[in-house]
Amino acid sequence: MRSLMDIRDRTNERVATLNETIKNFDEKIAEYKTQLQGAGFPVETFAIKGRQIKLIQEKKWYQKECDKLNSQVLDINRLIFASEAFQHAQQMVSDLEAARTELNAMTNNLPHNMKGLVDASNVLIESLIQGHTVPDASNEILESLIQGHGHPPILPDDCMGRLGTFKSQTKK
Repeated sequence: MRSLMDIRDRTNERVATLNETIKNFDEKIAEYKTQLQGAGFPVETFAIKGRQIKLIQEKKWYQKECDKLNSQVLDINRLIFASEAFQHAQQMVSDLEAARTELNAMTNNLPHNMKGLVDASNVLIESLIQGHTVPDASNEILESLIQGHGHPPILPDDCMGRLGTFKSQTKK
């Protein structure tokens, strides 16, 4: 990509040089016009017109070359734009692949998370049915179950320990 920009810059420099040359041709052509107005003899007029015509032809050739180079610069700019768009597309594809991998990992863990959630809700329901009080951390779990946040709550380790102790106490 950097080399494309270098090529474009060098081509723009060549265009600038050609534009300077064309400007010099315009100045010389203007000089010949003033010489034609002051020329007295037909032979002198004919010679000046010949040089002027030759300069005009050279100027046209340089203008055509300048137009070709400008067209090349435009093509290079299009190529640079396409290259940048391709790089952005590649980055997007790699980001999407990473997101897919992460989503697959989350999906694979979903049954395990749901099992933990179902177990915790069963413990809470059993304790409520038996008339026992529910531990404070379990109230938080129950509220998130009722509100339905769309994602399973993460049970803290100490809550799971208390639920296990509570479960063993209720079986006695």
